[in-house]
Amino acid sequence: MHYLYKQFDKCGTLLYVGRTCDWRVRTYDHRQFSEWWRRVTRIEIESFEDITSAIKAEKLAIQSEKPVCNTIHNQKKIPHIRAPNSKNVHTPKFFLKKYRAGESVAELALRYGVTPRRISLLIRQAMREQVKATNLDCVAH
Repeated sequence: MHYLYKQFDKCGTLLYVGRTCDWRVRTYDHRQFSEWWRRVTRIEIESFEDITSAIKAEKLAIQSEKPVCNTIHNQKKIPHIRAPNSKNVHTPKFFLKKYRAGESVAELALRYGVTPRRISLLIRQAMREQVKATNLDCVAH
């Protein structure tokens, strides 16, 4: 089973639309890593028999309802960051690893000379890529 979930704030504003094969785990991830999570007061969940239907529904919901915290299907991907005085380009996965190791968004932003918002967006992008890989694993099972 695959799920499409919509997360709303207390005013009914759609914050986020996502898709998963385990909505409880995905909700836990949002609680841990999404800065907008504290605004969520209501979650709507719709189930789908196959991943293809869930993917189409997610894309359509994001493009038509414009949730304020979604970046995928709403915007272009955020470019990677080149550290000051370095030839190394850091990917979203790099920042997610640093963040999960205990470094704050503010510390990462200061070290790499970018805004905390940009670091947050890169971390979320890496998380989405991990979820996408996990959802592909669900298809195989």
